[in-house]
Amino acid sequence: MNEIQIEVREYDLVAAQRLYQLGGIKRYAMIMGIVVVAFLSLVFAMDEGFDLGAMTFTFGAMFAVIVLLPILSRYWTIPRMARKALEHDKSMSQPTSFRWDSETASMASDTANWTQPIADFAAWRADENVILLYRQTHLYHFIPTRAFSEAATRQSLIDALVANGVSNKWPPK
Repeated sequence: MNEIQIEVREYDLVAAQRLYQLGGIKRYAMIMGIVVVAFLSLVFAMDEGFDLGAMTFTFGAMFAVIVLLPILSRYWTIPRMARKALEHDKSMSQPTSFRWDSETASMASDTANWTQPIADFAAWRADENVILLYRQTHLYHFIPTRAFSEAATRQSLIDALVANGVSNKWPPK
């Protein structure tokens, strides 16, 4: 059984939320594309009283909001929410032990613990900062990459996820 010790810091939670946010980018782009197409359809459907200046301003404002919302979320909202989460829930930053073997994963701290078969995870995602273990689409456990003493230990967790058929595709199954 492999075991690592985790002490969550604010930047770990920010990294987890940012990776989670990337999972929804395609859906966000699709929805915003539909909004823009609907707006343009309405503009082209108008035949009289068409004000080019007002339409240009409205389209420019829509474009700014569509582009600025994810940026604002990524660099202002997510760090702010992470800071507040850690302030309000001191148990999040408690020392935690994460263990896994080829079939089971478990986490334990002074205030909580869970154990689950690795095959029951809906999906996993990883980047250079964090690994997300999804229980469902909007619920996940995260493990900071810095908690792994070496790359081989991190890879053994990923190998166990893959061996149990856990997908790394979004959205989770």
